[in-house]
Amino acid sequence: MLRARANIFYPLAHSTDRYPEWALAAMSHVPMEQIRRVSNALLSQDSPLHSQESPVRFAPPQNYLSVEAAARALNLPPFDDDSLWQQIHDRFGPYLWLIVVLTLALFATIATLLILYLKKNRLFHHFNALFCFSPSAKLLLQVSAGGLPVISEANHTATSLFGFGEPKDLVGTDLFALSPLHQPDGETSTTKAARLLASTGETPRKFFWEHRSVTGRTLLTQVTLLRLSGDRFVDTLTEQPLYLAAIEDVTQQTLDHQALEDERNTLQNILWGTAAGTWEWNVQTGETRLNDRWADMVGYLLEELQPTTIDTWRTLCHPEDLEHSKSVLDSHFRGELESYDVEIRLRHKSGHWVWVRDRGRVVSRSESGEPLLMAGTHSDITQRKEAETRVNELVSQLRKHAALLPGALYQYCQQPDGRTSFPYASQGIYSIYGVHPEQVKNDASPVFKVIDQRDFGAVVKTIQDSLENLTTWRATYRINHPDGHLLWVSGIASPERLADGSTIWHGYLHDVTEEHAIQEQLDQYRESLEQSNRELEHFAYATSHDLRQPLRMVTSYAQLLERHLGGTLDKDGATMLHYLIDGAQRIDGMLLSLLAYSRVGRKGQPMQWMPLKNALDEALHFLNPDIEASGADIRVSGDWPEVMASPDEMTRLLQNLIHNAKKYRRPNCKPVIEILARATPDEKYREIRVCDNGIGIAPEQADRLFHIFQRLHTRSDYEGHGVGLAICRKIVERHGGKIRVESPGDDRGCCFIFTLPATPPAEDDSL
Repeated sequence: MLRARANIFYPLAHSTDRYPEWALAAMSHVPMEQIRRVSNALLSQDSPLHSQESPVRFAPPQNYLSVEAAARALNLPPFDDDSLWQQIHDRFGPYLWLIVVLTLALFATIATLLILYLKKNRLFHHFNALFCFSPSAKLLLQVSAGGLPVISEANHTATSLFGFGEPKDLVGTDLFALSPLHQPDGETSTTKAARLLASTGETPRKFFWEHRSVTGRTLLTQVTLLRLSGDRFVDTLTEQPLYLAAIEDVTQQTLDHQALEDERNTLQNILWGTAAGTWEWNVQTGETRLNDRWADMVGYLLEELQPTTIDTWRTLCHPEDLEHSKSVLDSHFRGELESYDVEIRLRHKSGHWVWVRDRGRVVSRSESGEPLLMAGTHSDITQRKEAETRVNELVSQLRKHAALLPGALYQYCQQPDGRTSFPYASQGIYSIYGVHPEQVKNDASPVFKVIDQRDFGAVVKTIQDSLENLTTWRATYRINHPDGHLLWVSGIASPERLADGSTIWHGYLHDVTEEHAIQEQLDQYRESLEQSNRELEHFAYATSHDLRQPLRMVTSYAQLLERHLGGTLDKDGATMLHYLIDGAQRIDGMLLSLLAYSRVGRKGQPMQWMPLKNALDEALHFLNPDIEASGADIRVSGDWPEVMASPDEMTRLLQNLIHNAKKYRRPNCKPVIEILARATPDEKYREIRVCDNGIGIAPEQADRLFHIFQRLHTRSDYEGHGVGLAICRKIVERHGGKIRVESPGDDRGCCFIFTLPATPPAEDDSL
């Protein structure tokens, strides 16, 4: 048999063409040259070994197992252990080691690539798991051909955040479809997105972005954007640049932060507005934290006091105030006081003492109840203390004077936190409120306890109004004196605002019980007088009305008698009858005038806001026939206001005055009547002037004009009953005004002037 060929797969892959199922083998002692020659001859079609005459023949064995057994017994290939290696060695000879090295390198490369693939595949699965099931919203973005950021992948959290049903619903969505036109910073969403995508690299970039969910809800988010570079495995999924966006919904966090910021700003403004210093104290370690205002209050920069401890405060505190401060602090630590609140002196850097109100409370305790952290404020009350000192210096001077005055001198103080006191009160306060000055020096509540409940609310309101507007306080109210009797007290005080926000009133109180009793009696008298006037007016009305009936009968019968007797009466009889009729008619005219006078305020229209010019036009309309007959020149000017008045009474008032101006004219002189309306200099009243060029009035007669039945001329000169101007006076006074007349003298004309309030009289706010 032939030795094995130099082929690593021989004899499994080669056989002779005549006996293709045979494997070739050779004895180990056969020379290599002979093996080659025989092998070539067997594998060649032209070999003489293939001819019938060839001496080389193969006799196929009947049983291949015997051949295999013989080969194994002889340890021949391919049943020898080293036949493959021997073939390789024989085939490649000196190149064998190179082949081995290259083969190992190939296997190492394949193994390395396989490991990298497995790692990459594992990393991809890890990334996919983290991306899909991350509790925060994740998006994979890629830039479209049009330059728009488009969502290529989304996880479930992002789907829920934007209000979609499934992640696939988000895929392909333009990011701008989920964004407003402008971002909160004013930049358009398109411009900002392009800028961020262009400037984002492998380093994560954080920024805020406002989104709109499908439902329209505004979402303020914090986005962490990362560009996935080309050498990363994710880049193999697409040829386009990929961006990973991690989105955190910070809408509520932003709102909470804004609320906290607003609260912080409010607190900061309060601290700034009150110029308060703040402090925090670790009770266990003694460490303190102070703000700049705390240090500035005592003349230092905060850096000059650092590091600060409780000893910093103790060093600056006045020795006389330390004991009181410690006592209050211990009470607060034990829970006996809700807060720590003392007024102390701190030494200023320049050497003088600064008064400070030191307030605070424990903000945390240990499980055993020991105080851990305490916080509070310092308020500079130096000015208030100096004011109190000045007040105390004046007290001794005022005491002697106050003792001579009826009632009480006092100072009433209300601090910003609502505490009230009487820093100073004379001894007379006992006669008013039944309390001694010492009892109310630091607490005014005993005074408020004795104010009658019927007046308590009104008194508090007057104090509050004076506090807010810094106006003079005035009030009259009842006191239930501790000794059992009721007092009426009247008070007046002037407020002053202090630098620390406190308000102090300097005032005077006195007992007006007797005056009030007198006033009540006067009110009763006034009411009785008004009742009498009403009865007199009613009597005058009834009398004038009832007397006219018999008077008309006298006149009627006298006229009948005159017609009946005709010319039978002698001259004296006719004269007497004429006097009878004329007297009755004059009495009837006087009764009519008296009736008109009594009707003022009783029969007129109710008062209302009305244009006064309307009343003037109405009066001129009634007088128009007389005005045309007399040829009077009426001149109206000025600013005619609205007034609170009875329209028909205003018409009658102006009608009477214009009628008098036309009536009392000079002979052969055309009446000129000027009517003017204007405001008084203090703007409190409206003044109306009715001036003429008539006969005038002697100055000494002016006071008589406005009394009823008073005449300055005989009836033969000018008709009338002397009631018209009295009616004018009654109308004006009923409306809260006054009337007067001015005249240079006889034949020089006169001017009737009346005033009306610009507004209704204000109600008295005292009790």
